[in-house]
Amino acid sequence: GLHVSECSPEQLASNSTQACRVLADPQGPFAACHETVAPESFQEHCVLDLCSAQDPREQEELRCQVLSWYAILCQEAGAALAGWRDHTLCESPCLQNPCQNDGQCREQGATFTCRCDVGYGGDLCTEPRDVPPPRKP
Repeated sequence: GLHVSECSPEQLASNSTQACRVLADPQGPFAACHETVAPESFQEHCVLDLCSAQDPREQEELRCQVLSWYAILCQEAGAALAGWRDHTLCESPCLQNPCQNDGQCREQGATFTCRCDVGYGGDLCTEPRDVPPPRKP
Protein backbone atom coordinates (compact mmCIF):
# COMPACT_ATOMS: atom_id res chain seq x y z
CA GLY A 1 0.00 0.00 0.00
CA LEU A 2 0.97 3.63 -0.14
CA HIS A 3 2.29 5.08 3.09
CA VAL A 4 2.99 8.39 1.45
CA SER A 5 0.09 10.12 3.19
CA GLU A 6 1.76 9.52 6.55
CA CYS A 7 4.92 11.24 5.43
CA SER A 8 5.01 15.00 5.57
CA PRO A 9 7.34 16.75 3.13
CA GLU A 10 9.43 17.87 6.11
CA GLN A 11 9.77 14.30 7.31
CA LEU A 12 10.71 13.15 3.87
CA ALA A 13 13.33 15.86 3.63
CA SER A 14 14.89 15.37 7.04
CA ASN A 15 15.74 12.32 9.09
CA SER A 16 14.80 9.50 6.78
CA THR A 17 16.53 10.70 3.64
CA GLN A 18 19.67 11.27 5.67
CA ALA A 19 19.50 7.74 7.01
CA CYS A 20 18.65 6.20 3.65
CA ARG A 21 20.96 8.29 1.52
CA VAL A 22 23.78 5.83 2.08
CA LEU A 23 22.04 3.47 -0.34
CA ALA A 24 22.52 5.72 -3.33
CA ASP A 25 25.69 7.47 -2.19
CA PRO A 26 28.21 7.20 -5.05
CA GLN A 27 30.99 7.23 -2.45
CA GLY A 28 29.13 4.94 -0.08
CA PRO A 29 29.53 1.28 0.83
CA PHE A 30 26.91 0.25 -1.76
CA ALA A 31 28.42 2.11 -4.71
CA ALA A 32 29.93 -1.08 -6.13
CA CYS A 33 26.43 -2.35 -6.68
CA HIS A 34 24.68 0.62 -8.29
CA GLU A 35 25.28 -0.55 -11.85
CA THR A 36 23.99 -4.00 -11.02
CA VAL A 37 20.99 -3.15 -8.86
CA ALA A 38 19.49 0.33 -9.05
CA PRO A 39 19.28 1.78 -5.53
CA GLU A 40 16.50 4.31 -6.11
CA SER A 41 13.51 2.14 -5.33
CA PHE A 42 15.24 0.82 -2.22
CA GLN A 43 15.98 4.34 -1.08
CA GLU A 44 12.35 5.27 -1.63
CA HIS A 45 11.23 2.22 0.33
CA CYS A 46 13.61 3.09 3.10
CA VAL A 47 12.34 6.66 3.36
CA LEU A 48 8.69 5.64 3.38
CA ASP A 49 9.30 2.91 5.95
CA LEU A 50 11.09 5.32 8.22
CA CYS A 51 8.52 8.02 8.25
CA SER A 52 5.66 5.59 8.74
CA ALA A 53 7.44 4.24 11.81
CA GLN A 54 7.46 6.69 14.69
CA ASP A 55 9.68 4.78 17.07
CA PRO A 56 13.41 5.43 16.52
CA ARG A 57 14.34 1.84 17.34
CA GLU A 58 11.79 0.57 14.86
CA GLN A 59 13.08 3.05 12.29
CA GLU A 60 16.61 1.81 12.75
CA GLU A 61 15.45 -1.78 12.36
CA LEU A 62 13.50 -0.98 9.19
CA ARG A 63 16.42 0.96 7.76
CA CYS A 64 18.78 -1.93 8.34
CA GLN A 65 16.26 -4.31 6.84
CA VAL A 66 16.09 -2.35 3.60
CA LEU A 67 19.87 -2.01 3.52
CA SER A 68 20.36 -5.70 4.05
CA TRP A 69 17.81 -6.60 1.36
CA TYR A 70 19.75 -4.41 -1.00
CA ALA A 71 23.02 -5.96 0.12
CA ILE A 72 21.65 -9.47 -0.46
CA LEU A 73 20.51 -8.63 -3.98
CA CYS A 74 23.88 -7.07 -4.69
CA GLN A 75 25.76 -10.08 -3.47
CA GLU A 76 23.49 -12.43 -5.40
CA ALA A 77 24.13 -10.33 -8.49
CA GLY A 78 27.84 -10.72 -7.94
CA ALA A 79 28.70 -7.23 -6.69
CA ALA A 80 31.31 -7.14 -3.95
CA LEU A 81 30.20 -5.15 -0.95
CA ALA A 82 32.91 -4.44 1.57
CA GLY A 83 31.99 -3.74 5.15
CA TRP A 84 28.61 -2.15 4.58
CA ARG A 85 27.60 -2.93 8.16
CA ASP A 86 30.46 -0.88 9.55
CA HIS A 87 29.42 2.11 7.47
CA THR A 88 25.74 1.89 8.25
CA LEU A 89 25.87 0.91 11.92
CA CYS A 90 23.60 -2.02 11.21
CA GLU A 91 24.19 -4.88 13.54
CA SER A 92 24.69 -8.45 12.51
CA PRO A 93 21.41 -10.34 12.04
CA CYS A 94 22.65 -12.91 14.53
CA LEU A 95 22.62 -10.47 17.45
CA GLN A 96 18.89 -10.97 17.79
CA ASN A 97 19.39 -14.73 18.20
CA PRO A 98 16.92 -15.57 15.44
CA CYS A 99 17.53 -19.32 15.57
CA GLN A 100 15.17 -21.21 17.84
CA ASN A 101 15.66 -24.40 19.82
CA ASP A 102 19.39 -23.87 20.40
CA GLY A 103 20.14 -23.54 16.70
CA GLN A 104 23.43 -21.82 15.91
CA CYS A 105 23.28 -18.62 13.91
CA ARG A 106 25.88 -17.98 11.24
CA GLU A 107 26.02 -14.67 9.50
CA GLN A 108 26.10 -14.87 5.71
CA GLY A 109 26.48 -11.45 4.23
CA ALA A 110 23.33 -9.59 5.07
CA THR A 111 21.40 -12.62 6.17
CA PHE A 112 22.04 -15.58 8.38
CA THR A 113 21.64 -19.31 8.34
CA CYS A 114 20.75 -21.46 11.29
CA ARG A 115 22.47 -24.71 12.08
CA CYS A 116 19.79 -26.62 13.87
CA ASP A 117 20.12 -29.01 16.74
CA VAL A 118 19.13 -32.62 16.19
CA GLY A 119 15.36 -32.90 16.02
CA TYR A 120 14.74 -29.50 14.42
CA GLY A 121 14.89 -28.04 10.94
CA GLY A 122 13.60 -25.17 8.86
CA ASP A 123 15.07 -21.70 8.40
CA LEU A 124 14.83 -20.81 12.09
CA CYS A 125 14.97 -24.34 13.51
CA THR A 126 11.29 -24.17 14.41
CA GLU A 127 10.16 -27.27 12.53
CA PRO A 128 10.31 -30.56 14.41
CA ARG A 129 12.19 -33.24 12.50
CA ASP A 130 12.12 -36.94 13.06
CA VAL A 131 15.28 -38.03 14.77
CA PRO A 132 16.66 -41.24 13.29
CA PRO A 133 16.82 -43.98 15.92
CA PRO A 134 20.33 -44.69 17.20
CA ARG A 135 22.00 -47.45 15.24
CA LYS A 136 22.37 -50.68 17.09
CA PRO A 137 26.00 -51.74 17.44
